[in-house]
Amino acid sequence: MPDHVGSEVERQNFMDDTLQDILTLIEKGTIEQRCAALVVLGGLKANSAAVVKLAGTLLDQPNPVLKDYALRYFEEVQPKSNIAQLLKMLDDADKEMQERAVRSLGGAGQAAVQPGPAPAESLHADGKQR
Repeated sequence: MPDHVGSEVERQNFMDDTLQDILTLIEKGTIEQRCAALVVLGGLKANSAAVVKLAGTLLDQPNPVLKDYALRYFEEVQPKSNIAQLLKMLDDADKEMQERAVRSLGGAGQAAVQPGPAPAESLHADGKQR
């Protein structure tokens, strides 16, 4: 096996381990560590299912600082699978959090909606619905 293949595998393993360490910080770190980890993941645009799910759980936290940083993550990354988490934020007691969730949902709107047939394509030549 060429040397560069081995080093590529080692690099990928290192990155996987690093991501897991960051996710562990989000789960078990101090408030500051959890917030910093969310900033890093947002900056990296990390949008794997595990990251989105974990960040989404922080939106349910009573701590307003954690909720703020989790929402910042979603605002930064705009993962396509974040709709359910953001919808929950519409009932948040904090009006600013509600407004931010609305803006994020608006930004995700086009990506979140599955395209359907164009209106003209759904009509027969005689103008009746197919």
